[in-house]
Amino acid sequence: MINAPSGGAVKFRAVTAHVFLTALYQPRVQSDDPVDRTTGYVEEIDLAFWILAFGGRSDAPTTWGLKWLPVWLFVDTGSAIAAGREVFGYPKHAASFSRPISGSPRDAAVTVKTLAFVNSGPDERAQDWPLLSLEPVNPHAKSGTAEPTIFAQVTGVLREILEGHPETLGRATGVLEQLALPFVNMPMLFLKQFRDIHAPSRACFQAVTTVPVESRHIDEIGFFPTPYRLNIKKAKSHPIEEVLGLTSSQESEFGFWLIQDFYVGFGETLWQAPT
Repeated sequence: MINAPSGGAVKFRAVTAHVFLTALYQPRVQSDDPVDRTTGYVEEIDLAFWILAFGGRSDAPTTWGLKWLPVWLFVDTGSAIAAGREVFGYPKHAASFSRPISGSPRDAAVTVKTLAFVNSGPDERAQDWPLLSLEPVNPHAKSGTAEPTIFAQVTGVLREILEGHPETLGRATGVLEQLALPFVNMPMLFLKQFRDIHAPSRACFQAVTTVPVESRHIDEIGFFPTPYRLNIKKAKSHPIEEVLGLTSSQESEFGFWLIQDFYVGFGETLWQAPT
C-alpha cells in the first residue's frame, strides 16, 4: 500500500501482528487557524483500524520512526470525510454509530453501520449494513489493568529492521519505551491519492504523507476492566477480516480509554509521484 506506489522511495514495515482499534467521540473539532476558528466547530465520531509501521524515506534511514497507518476509518460527518481525504489522505467512509458522543468513555460498546455491498453482482443493491460492533466480554468485571505483550514484539522487529543502525534503533526503541501505551502521540502515515478522470482504474495524484498528532492535555485515563469482542458482519465491499487477518468474535488483548485534547498538526510529504 505504501512502498509499492513510491517505487522504493519510501520503505515501511509493519512491526507487530496486532491491529490497533480506536473509537473517538469528539464533542468539539475546530480549526486552529485564527480566521477559520471564528467560523465555529463540529462534532465528530470515528472508529478506525490502524497498523503500527516503522520506516521513512529510503535515502534517510536515520530519520525513520514509528507511524500509525489507518486502513479503515468510519466517520459520521461529510466534512470529516472531505477534509480528511483531500488534505491528509485518511481513508474515511461515512457511517452511523449506535453510541452517542455523550456516552461514558468507560463503555466502548457500539455498533457501526455503513453503506455496503453484502454480496457482489450487477443487481446487488447497496445496504445500510451493521458492519461492526464491539461488546464487553464480561460487562460486570471490576476495573483493573493489563500488561500488553505488544512492546516486546515491536522492539524485537525494530532490532531486526535496524541491524547495523544502532543510533536509529536506540532512538526508536527509546521513544517506544518512553511513551508506552496509551500511545497518545500518534504520528500518522497515509497514501493520499485521487482517481484519474480519464482512467478510473488509475490515480491522477499519489503521495505518501505523514502528520503529527499531539496530545495537549489529558483529563482522565483508565483501563477497560474486560476485553471487548469485535463482531464483523461480512460484506464483499469491506473485506476487513481478509485484509487485516482478523476474525469475527475475536477478543481484544488490551484496552484503555482516555479523555484528552489533541492537535493534528501540519503534515509532510515523504514522496509524491511526478506529474
